[in-house]
Amino acid sequence: MKNSKYTLGVDIGGTNVRCGAVSSDGKVVEVLKFKTWDYVVAENFVERLADDIVSLIRKYDIGDGKRVSVGIGAPNGNYYRSTIEFAPNLPFKGVFELGKMLTKSLSSRFMEADIVLTNDANAAAPSPAGRKVLYAPAWQGMRARARKSRSAASPRIETRR
Repeated sequence: MKNSKYTLGVDIGGTNVRCGAVSSDGKVVEVLKFKTWDYVVAENFVERLADDIVSLIRKYDIGDGKRVSVGIGAPNGNYYRSTIEFAPNLPFKGVFELGKMLTKSLSSRFMEADIVLTNDANAAAPSPAGRKVLYAPAWQGMRARARKSRSAASPRIETRR
């Protein structure tokens, strides 16, 4: 890869959608945000999300120029189908084929896009805190940092809102 300094993550929530660039040392360098319910038509939602992804890719030179990978956490996300299925807090009813639609939208801008979509409750990352493994839910994921606590058995999560 040309530049592995940054990765892309997307957090789709019932109120907001956040698309963020995260540095290799775990710092969130930029987050683009829009209101979920401002885009009730699936195609418009996908185009807005693709625009934010492209903006971050260009700004931070993410990917190798031919392929980009994007991790997405969403309510009722199906990892195996790359879909959001019957999410009660999103404007898209039934099965929303986000992975397929986003890949198609990005294909006009990149040769290939690897979309990894999963249920936001499962989208977690272990902390590099050694024996203090910490999992942060997706809604905190991009902004959560493990902090040393006074007790080795109970690491804390610090979020910036």
